[in-house]
Amino acid sequence: MQAANNYPVIGITPDPAKGHCSLGGLLQRPFSRGTVHIQSIEPRTPPVIDPEFLSKKADLALLVESVRFIRKLAATEAYKSCVTREVAPGPAVQTQEELERYVTENFQTLYHPVGTASMLPRKDGGVVDAQLKVYGTANVRVVDASVIPLHISAHTQATVYAIAEKVSA
Repeated sequence: MQAANNYPVIGITPDPAKGHCSLGGLLQRPFSRGTVHIQSIEPRTPPVIDPEFLSKKADLALLVESVRFIRKLAATEAYKSCVTREVAPGPAVQTQEELERYVTENFQTLYHPVGTASMLPRKDGGVVDAQLKVYGTANVRVVDASVIPLHISAHTQATVYAIAEKVSA
C-alpha cells in the first residue's frame, strides 16, 4: 500500500488573506511495521522498501476513530466560529466501510520512519547494541533514526542529534 502524496491534501488552497483552520488526525505510534532489504551487492542499487502502511487492523481503526473524534471536536462551541463546513471526507461519508475506504485512499505519511535497525537485544530482532554497534561486526555503528525501536511523539531530528552526540562522546 502506498500513502497518498497529493498536497494540498484535499485539493483546496486556503486564501492566505482570510482566516481559516483545519483539523486532522495523526497516528503517531502505528502498530504496522515495514521492512527495508538490500536487493544487490551493488551499493548504488536502492534497497527494497515496503512500509506496510495499515497492515495492522488497529492502525486503520484508530485513524477511522480520529475522523469521528475530529467531527465531534469541530461541532463544539469552541470551533463553531472557525469550522464552517467539513471538506474531507465530507458529510456524506458516514458508515464504517466508507470511513475505512476514505482513510485507506487518503492517508499520508510524515516520512519519519524509525526502527529498521533497532537498538534491541539481538534475540528480539535488534540490529545494534546499546553502543550502537552492529551485532556480529568488529566496529560498525549505525547512527540514525533506524536505531530507535519505537516511534516517538515528536519530530525525529532532535532525537537523532542526541543519538549522534552520545556515540561521538
